[in-house]
Amino acid sequence: MNVKQIHQAFQITGFCTAFPFSWDERFVFHGESHEMWEVIYLADGAVEITEDENIYTLSRGNMILHAPMEFHRIRSARGSAPSGFILSFMAEGSLPEALKDGPFTLTDEQQQAYFHISREILRFFEQTEPADPYAGQAAGAMLSAFLLGLRHGQAQAPVLVKSASALCYQRLIAAMTAAVEQNCSLAELADTCFVSVSYLKLLFRQYAGISPKTYYSHLRLQRAVLLLQQGLSIAAVAERMHFSSTNYFITFFKKQTGKTPAAYSRQELSAY
Repeated sequence: MNVKQIHQAFQITGFCTAFPFSWDERFVFHGESHEMWEVIYLADGAVEITEDENIYTLSRGNMILHAPMEFHRIRSARGSAPSGFILSFMAEGSLPEALKDGPFTLTDEQQQAYFHISREILRFFEQTEPADPYAGQAAGAMLSAFLLGLRHGQAQAPVLVKSASALCYQRLIAAMTAAVEQNCSLAELADTCFVSVSYLKLLFRQYAGISPKTYYSHLRLQRAVLLLQQGLSIAAVAERMHFSSTNYFITFFKKQTGKTPAAYSRQELSAY
């Protein structure tokens, strides 16, 4: 028998949170990043979402995926009281790149399918012992199939905010990303975009909900993790990223992740 093997490029391994939301027009959730995948579906109203350097406005029927360690922030928009569903999950592998670039507009049929999947995931969370041992696996398989199917469906329809302040914010993120290994001061970063430090702080308060220093630390952590995954030693990463000492890098890393670089690397290796 000639068996065609299935390559498991992406597999959901566990659900972290799942909940419907209904917010008033003043709702703001300040920015964060985490090790989970997160899916936000908007059933009604409008929200403004900051995702790394991009700022999107989502409306009814839009969905967006946040990859692990991707910075994101959300707030009500257009004077509306938005509602929808948020879930987060852990996974092995990675989704296609086409699913990571901005929001999707779901068809009515896709919205109905996602509503059914959401109910199944909520039922899984509500289970008490003795639980159905296949319930979580079935819900994970349904969600995986749904997300993978999006790459062949409706085209992406991002609504980017393009105000002067939003474009300046994007330039600042680009400057931070370019200087992520240099350990620059806020004054140096502001100078690259010809703005004052006070205006830099104002933009981050408006679009990120966190300080520029916190965001820059987030970017530096991402790069440090990448360098460790590429096989660089802890000392080499500390030197390359211009930390004053290896010990200071270890302290920085543990403050950001709760783990030392060595413990984080061991955890990564044990996943394979």
